[in-house]
Amino acid sequence: MAEDTSPENLRKFLNSDDPAMARMGISMAKATGIEVTFKDLEHFLNSEDIGTVRNGAMLMEETDIPVAKIIGGLIQNIEKNKDNYEGLIEVLITFGEAALEPLFNISMNNYEYAGWETIEERIGEAAMKALAEIGGPKAVDYLGSMLEIVWSDGTPNWNACCNAADFLGDFEDPKIGDIAASIYMYIVKDEEDHPAHWSYDKHHNIGCSDFMATLTSLIEANGLDGLDSSSLESGGVHDTLETVFSGYCYECCRWIRPKMVPGWEEGEEVEGCPICESPLEC
Repeated sequence: MAEDTSPENLRKFLNSDDPAMARMGISMAKATGIEVTFKDLEHFLNSEDIGTVRNGAMLMEETDIPVAKIIGGLIQNIEKNKDNYEGLIEVLITFGEAALEPLFNISMNNYEYAGWETIEERIGEAAMKALAEIGGPKAVDYLGSMLEIVWSDGTPNWNACCNAADFLGDFEDPKIGDIAASIYMYIVKDEEDHPAHWSYDKHHNIGCSDFMATLTSLIEANGLDGLDSSSLESGGVHDTLETVFSGYCYECCRWIRPKMVPGWEEGEEVEGCPICESPLEC
């Protein structure tokens, strides 16, 4: 008896949440030259059962469905079923580097609307942790940009900032010291040039004490481009950075790297900020 490869029968197999049945449908489709599309298997990714989602993602990869589409389907599920975020993010991790940017966007988008101990804050933190777990140079860049996460009202989300700094401490990358120094001096110079809520915690210290201490540790561990750790230790991190960043307005300290300005290592004196050429009043 000939195998029934009619579209209706194929649909019965492909629409099954049983991976064995779906795989049979995929084999039947290939044998008859019928293309299996993302839509055919999308129901797996929309499931509330994480095991079903994981099986579906695996089947899609086997069927050569583009990874970007699979990741997009997983993100849609997170948006619809926020209570399942932990399992869905675990599935995203399996895609490695391809999932870094989506995880960064998930984290930042949720932190943008987060409140204290809300589901959005938990999703933002979980996505950040997953990004760090995948690792690599791109993860360092993303974590570096997450050192300035704020609440929806613009005030610093020190918990999120501290998490990003802590995750950076698990990496070995020469640019981490520069990233940490830039944020450190931005906060310090914010207080000097334009007093603002970024600069104070509830005890009126400059920045969150835990956050500033972690930044200092990152600088000590990784050094600065052109300065080894012994140079930092001999003068102290704060005094060394004050010298290196002397003359920069606080806005430019957010992204400046010391090596970008010729002569910085000699302590050249400049009039006005050498980046934006303002009289230190950005």
